[in-house]
Amino acid sequence: MLDTTPAPRHPLLTRVAALRRPALLASAARFGREDYCRATHLPRLLHRMTPPPPAVALAALIEMEDAANTARRQGDATYVISAHVALLSALVAEAGQLTADLHAAAAQTALERQPDAA
Repeated sequence: MLDTTPAPRHPLLTRVAALRRPALLASAARFGREDYCRATHLPRLLHRMTPPPPAVALAALIEMEDAANTARRQGDATYVISAHVALLSALVAEAGQLTADLHAAAAQTALERQPDAA
C-alpha cells in the first residue's frame, strides 16, 4: 500500500496562499501564467542569468511582489501594473512548480519506504 501522506507544506506556499489582491489583478495574473516561460521570464524578473530553484525564485518573487503591492496601495508614481502582473504570474507559476516538486519528493520518499514486494 502506498503512503498517501500529503507533501509537507512549505512556509513560502503558506505566504502565497495568504496573498489577497484585487480580483482584476489576480485574474490578470492567472491569465498571464498561461504564457509564463520559466527559462525566459524568470531571469528577466530576477535579473539573473539562469533561473534559480523554485523555492529561491519564489522567495525573491514574494519580496518583489510585496514591494509592488505597497507601491500600488500608496499610489506611487513609479508603480507599473504590467510589471506587477508579471510578478504575480511568475509567483503563481513558481508556487505551482514548488508544490509539484514537494509532491514528487514525498512520493519518492514513500516509494523508498515501501518494503520489497518479493
